[in-house]
Amino acid sequence: MSRVAAVLLLGAGVVHVVLGVAGITGADRLEANVREINTSPSGGELYFSLGSWGLILGAVGGLEVASAVSLHRVGARARLFGLIAGFLAMGAVFFSLPIFRWPSAATILALLAATYVLTYRLPSEA
Repeated sequence: MSRVAAVLLLGAGVVHVVLGVAGITGADRLEANVREINTSPSGGELYFSLGSWGLILGAVGGLEVASAVSLHRVGARARLFGLIAGFLAMGAVFFSLPIFRWPSAATILALLAATYVLTYRLPSEA
């Protein structure tokens, strides 16, 4: 079961690293999303700049990739590390959802599935 969670965390981590790089480099589409948020009457302002969100997502993505590798190599003993990485990523992605939109929504679903798999208890073998 931890291998399924490792694959889900690895996929979400790779997406977050890519989004982090896109945020740091200031991709045009992301800049348009930020302008739309800042100029919308109901939008408000972002907590951080686009580059800062890129750094946050890149760091969280790196943590997810590290936890996926740990889950693949160590197995069940690395579950806590995977859970921490998954929940931190869900928090960061939730707050950056207006900027990154659909990729963020997709990775939230993958992270929910990964945390479910990591918390699932297998019956003890007698």
